[in-house]
Amino acid sequence: MALPTFKAAGTFTAGTGAITPPYPTGGGAPALNDIAILVVESENQVISLTTPNGFAELGAQANKAAGTAAVDPASRLAVYWKRCAGGDSAPVVAAPGNHATARIYLFSGCKTSGDPWNVYAEGNDGGANDLTGVIPGATTTIADCLIFLICTSSYNSTQTTELGTTAFWTNANLANIVERGDNTNTAGLGGGHGSATGEKAGAGAYVATTVSLAHTSYKGAMSIALEPPSVVIEYGTATLAGAGLLAGVGIRLRAALAALVGVGTLAGLGYRLRTSAGAVVGAGLATALATRIAVGVALAAGVGAVNAAGARISTAAADLAGAGQIVAYGIRVRASAAALTGAGVVVAAGNRLRTAMAAVAGAGVAVAAGLRLRTSQAVASGLGALASIAVRLRDGVAALVGIGLLNAAGEVVEGGAIAYGSVVFSGAGSLSASAVKAPIPDGVATLQVNKRHSLVNFA
Repeated sequence: MALPTFKAAGTFTAGTGAITPPYPTGGGAPALNDIAILVVESENQVISLTTPNGFAELGAQANKAAGTAAVDPASRLAVYWKRCAGGDSAPVVAAPGNHATARIYLFSGCKTSGDPWNVYAEGNDGGANDLTGVIPGATTTIADCLIFLICTSSYNSTQTTELGTTAFWTNANLANIVERGDNTNTAGLGGGHGSATGEKAGAGAYVATTVSLAHTSYKGAMSIALEPPSVVIEYGTATLAGAGLLAGVGIRLRAALAALVGVGTLAGLGYRLRTSAGAVVGAGLATALATRIAVGVALAAGVGAVNAAGARISTAAADLAGAGQIVAYGIRVRASAAALTGAGVVVAAGNRLRTAMAAVAGAGVAVAAGLRLRTSQAVASGLGALASIAVRLRDGVAALVGIGLLNAAGEVVEGGAIAYGSVVFSGAGSLSASAVKAPIPDGVATLQVNKRHSLVNFA
């Protein structure tokens, strides 16, 4: 996932009456889904917007205020945010009493729905009037957050270095800290704020940030962890126990459970993945990468891989126990089950594969790769390969026990190469059906394609 990025800052604005801090212009102007954060400071007097123009307050001002109202060096911080649409109008800040200062910051690459932050923290540096600002930390629950840091000052002078430079902002848990704003003004009793961004690559706690001030002041402070857009998990649970990777990187991942225990990777990277479960136990890989995966289960227990990578995979289950691979990647794979126990491969790769089961027990290969394969069962037990690669294979059973090959690859084959019947191979050798409903004499160790309700054995 890519971190959100700082885009631009508007002009720092100050006054003793109502003020209208502008958006950045030119290449930094607001675009669709940019996040605007409005920072407002006062002499610890209540801050409000007479014309919000879409801005909503984040946090509580009372948590970010210190000192006696309208008495230097008191300070109060209010923070507002908005998701931009492009062509946005600036907000109007009401006159708090003595003065107000404000600035708008824009960020790109944040999540595109809901609140754009993962977590935030606010404080007033313990109500201290000193030269060090302390901005509280928090704990992020996802990786690649951009942390926006804010600290006010009540210094009565027009300055751009009151909070020093980038080097004055310190946090051992954040990388690439860059100062983004530093302004004070003489309106009323004077004041302003400074800001910076830092990168939090991994999920977890980041400690309080410290920043040096040139003059003593009361402070209001806040840190906001802006969240990247690549994961939207609604009503779902993601769990990782052990060493490995669990990732949900889709536009929408809903009501889904993903769990990884051991060493390996579990990933869900689809456009829509709903009411589905993916689990890895041991060392291996379970991956779901499709446009739509609904009511599906992917399980891996042992060493190997489970993959579901089709445009639509519905009510499908893939099970892996041992060492091997299960792959389902068709345009439409519905109500199907693929199971592997031991070492081998199960592959379902057709346009439409419905209510079908493919199973391998031992070491071998089971492959279903036809245009339409419905209500059929394919089983391989031992060493060998079972393959059904037909245009239509319906209502049949195909089984391989031993060492060899069972193959159905005809133009129209119904019922597992024998209409509504069974094909069974036991021993070493090859049994295949690849005709277009061509008659073959009946008998033991003989194939028959066009006769219904028949059983063909080769031992």
